[in-house]
Amino acid sequence: MTDSSTTPLPRWDLSGIYPGLDSPQFEAGLASLTAEIDGLDSFMATEGIHRGSSPAGDGMMAAKVEGYLTRMNQILRVYKTAEAFIYGHVSTDSFDPLAKRRLSELEILGVRLETQEMRFRNTPSTCGRRCSRAAT
Repeated sequence: MTDSSTTPLPRWDLSGIYPGLDSPQFEAGLASLTAEIDGLDSFMATEGIHRGSSPAGDGMMAAKVEGYLTRMNQILRVYKTAEAFIYGHVSTDSFDPLAKRRLSELEILGVRLETQEMRFRNTPSTCGRRCSRAAT
């Protein structure tokens, strides 16, 4: 029988994603993610994607939807990769203060993404029949 007090606990090998939670690569990934979210905020403001905005013509609306989806898909690829990386650390050591801090930082960015999604969904020109039924 093995003495469990000296046996190291299993760890996920996450080095293929980022070298570590405190690595320059991970820092750069979070900074890039933040910049992309800021860029989506700017795009949405410039294009008038917000609650109460006026519906656009079909061609303009298609460009807005495409622009939003292209940006959001890229953001979600980076966000979900960072999320999986952080959860890989938290799931094996829930007392790791750095992992918990990184998770908190990512959750703040996640709230911003949810806000952007709700703004997009609540724009009259993107919600189709749902808005026309609500108006009647």
